[in-house]
Amino acid sequence: MYFVNCVRDYLKNQGENRDLETAIRTAIKDCIDNHILEDFFRENVEKVVKVMVLDYTWERREELIREEEYEDGKQAGIEIGKRTGIEIGTEQGIAQGTSLLEAAIEDLCAGKTITELEAAGYDQKIIQKAQNIINKHFNKE
Repeated sequence: MYFVNCVRDYLKNQGENRDLETAIRTAIKDCIDNHILEDFFRENVEKVVKVMVLDYTWERREELIREEEYEDGKQAGIEIGKRTGIEIGTEQGIAQGTSLLEAAIEDLCAGKTITELEAAGYDQKIIQKAQNIINKHFNKE
């Protein structure tokens, strides 16, 4: 674990000029200097560098794929949420519009004027619909 942590630290400290192979070679040198798997690293420097580069590259590739898939899923979730919100909003808007319409009909039947309904905050379209319904109802009788 010491070796892997050294590689990560060296990569982190390199900043913009990140070079994986240099970080691996520096970590190997650090391990040798601190007598951590010293004989192994002296005998297998090139193999360790090659395996670590491949392994790190593979891990980074997998990480990038996960990030991309997460973003795709997040976007899909946002789109589903938008569609659901629009559907619910439309349903609630229709229900609210209906209750406003019913209230406007009641107010007109109670003798309130259009000016009074407008002053109370009724929309012109709601008032017009209420008048049409009342007119149709009275014309049938």
